[in-house]
Amino acid sequence: KKKKKKNGKIFGAVFENGGLNITSDNNTYVELPYSIGATLPATYSITFSTDSTSNQVIFGDYNTKAGLGLINSNNQFIVVLGSENTTYTVNTGGLTLNKFYTVDIVYHSLSDIEVYLNGNKLTKTTSKDFWGWTDSKSYIGKRPSNVNNFSGIIKKFIVYDDELTLDEITHNYNTQDTTICDNGIICDNLKLYYNFTNGSEIINDLSNNKKNGKI
Repeated sequence: KKKKKKNGKIFGAVFENGGLNITSDNNTYVELPYSIGATLPATYSITFSTDSTSNQVIFGDYNTKAGLGLINSNNQFIVVLGSENTTYTVNTGGLTLNKFYTVDIVYHSLSDIEVYLNGNKLTKTTSKDFWGWTDSKSYIGKRPSNVNNFSGIIKKFIVYDDELTLDEITHNYNTQDTTICDNGIICDNLKLYYNFTNGSEIINDLSNNKKNGKI
């Protein structure tokens, strides 16, 4: 039986500069499918650049409470992962404006995570910084309260219903094209794959596929 694609919706954002351009106003964002289908443990991967030093939410998944944001502290970016239960601050060492980065977040649980920047594992500490998620919807580039919206370019957003290993994260990071399986993006337990790099939206639901691209 063919599975129905779990399409989200793009609001206001346009394809330019190598991805989907999202501004910090309330009108440019991606509304994710209501039920992506991922449950913890899970892995979220997003490739982005930002043109702002403001506090900003990059994405949030209401169903799992997974999320990613940036805060400006001591003139450098800090990755903040927030849920209704736990928040962590992860030191990136400082991000450069308008430069693309890939962040992979492996959620063993909401209180046990690993964070990788361009395939390199980062250190984390618990944090008092907490951004509530006051909506039953999930977004890229927007917070339900319309406060601290993201500003920049999103290239890719990938969700797995699985804990990816470091080798798998590195494999995906080094895969530059849009191929899935067959040594492309790993497809086992893949729940959502958005690719905005070629001026269009590529969405795939391959949650039942085998890992043909296993390294």
